[in-house]
Amino acid sequence: MIRAEHEKGMLSGLSLGFRNGHLGLLLCADDSLLVARASVAEVGVVSDVLWDYCRASGQRVNATKSKVIYGAAVPLRHWRLIKRVLNIC
Repeated sequence: MIRAEHEKGMLSGLSLGFRNGHLGLLLCADDSLLVARASVAEVGVVSDVLWDYCRASGQRVNATKSKVIYGAAVPLRHWRLIKRVLNIC
């Protein structure tokens, strides 16, 4: 699902260099790292993909164990909006 959204241009991911492509999802055991721009549009796509995954798998996102990390250039007002869209404290 993440790859499909990336291929449609809906998610940017993290650039790993010109030849290496982009990182959008990293999985390790039962943990996941999703990388996206701090924009309402991309965060909305991440939210939709997470909810689609939850409905399909029967699993749930534990919001109390989830965390959003922002780059230094992201304004504080965007932090609050992104957390609200993702429903993460």
